[in-house]
Amino acid sequence: VVRAFIEHSLYAQGGVQRLWYTGPMFRYERPQAGRQRQFHQIGVEVLGSADPRADAEVIAIASDILQTLGLKNLRLDLNSVGNQE
Repeated sequence: VVRAFIEHSLYAQGGVQRLWYTGPMFRYERPQAGRQRQFHQIGVEVLGSADPRADAEVIAIASDILQTLGLKNLRLDLNSVGNQE
């Protein structure tokens, strides 16, 4: 997403950019036992905002997508590498 953001000069539009992607991805290293070279991934990104609410928005969207897909027994674990404050 960041490469596309830079290559297509999306930063020149200014403001906050909300981007998403989906599709097949590929492991280029030798996969571990039981893993396949190809897998499918979805992602949501917000670029251009330092507001922590942007992170909350991405987490909420990702959670909504997984629930809409009908996945059961989901658990959302949050972690932070920030300071104790």
